[in-house]
Amino acid sequence: MEVADNEKAFDVKAAQSEKKTHRLGLLGMKERAEMVGARFSVASMTGKGTTVSVRLALDKACPTHDSPSTT
Repeated sequence: MEVADNEKAFDVKAAQSEKKTHRLGLLGMKERAEMVGARFSVASMTGKGTTVSVRLALDKACPTHDSPSTT
């Protein structure tokens, strides 16, 4: 999953520091992504915008990816 904004940017390190902001937005998203084995990343550059990505590899043996049961 990837979410991008309209070319606004911010300091990613400052935003990810719960000590400085006392908020858990990006930190909470990162922790939740890691809990399910996903990779979390944030890229932000002035004039290019911000992109938040969560990448999760799906197990091919997962029942939701197998052929539907005929029973």
